[in-house]
Amino acid sequence: MSKELNGLENKVIGIGGDINCRVIRSIVIGLEKFSIKKIVFLLPNGQELNSDILNLLKNTDYSIVHNVERVLEQADILDIIPFELPDFNSAYSEKVDEKTSLENNLIVSKEKFNDKNKIPILSPGPREEELSSDTDNMDNVIFTKQAYNGLLIRMALLYYFYTD
Repeated sequence: MSKELNGLENKVIGIGGDINCRVIRSIVIGLEKFSIKKIVFLLPNGQELNSDILNLLKNTDYSIVHNVERVLEQADILDIIPFELPDFNSAYSEKVDEKTSLENNLIVSKEKFNDKNKIPILSPGPREEELSSDTDNMDNVIFTKQAYNGLLIRMALLYYFYTD
């Protein structure tokens, strides 16, 4: 995020996805260390922040929106994960049968961008329907670059800790 925005000071950060997962909690903990202006959470209609996240937001202004376009208008960058993370404890066929389709207002798709709101879009994965495949060739959708950089960092850490 910092590299894409040339620093995080006074930036508005958009975060979307399953608010109960550790990825979002980790991002909020990390952002608390910087002088960001605000976090805009993209959540499904009727969903609010849980007490765990609220306790982490002691020094950061935040708001909640229920529409991708609102985040794209307000934020300087958006980090998005699935709104319903896979349950790796059940068989794949069970997950497919139970899964409900994501509401269009939560899906980042090419049609929702315009000349004024082409902010960088990140996604640590896994990628599901929250990030439409029609965004793959957009310059501002950089989740593949993010995944590649993560691979390089893990390689460097393994080299650092496991070489003589």
